[in-house]
Amino acid sequence: MTFLANSRLRNGVTRQQMVDYMSEHGIQHSTWDLFRHKTVEQYHFKVGDEPGAVLFLDVETEQEARKLVADLPIVAAGLLEFEVDPVSQLAKF
Repeated sequence: MTFLANSRLRNGVTRQQMVDYMSEHGIQHSTWDLFRHKTVEQYHFKVGDEPGAVLFLDVETEQEARKLVADLPIVAAGLLEFEVDPVSQLAKF
């Protein structure tokens, strides 16, 4: 199943803190593994006032998707949080 994980800065975190973290740490190997193993089907970086990323995850359950993003190093560092929603290419009402 596909899930959309949309990030936002955690309350109280500034854009500069996020930029500083990314400059110092970059994207961690554990995060790149998700791309290499196709768990993250697509990703896009936000380019507006608030930095972040949008991920399309291929996992079995919403619980698994939530755990996956919660375990990301940048989330563990307290900078980002994600909203997770199931998505489909077909409308299901």
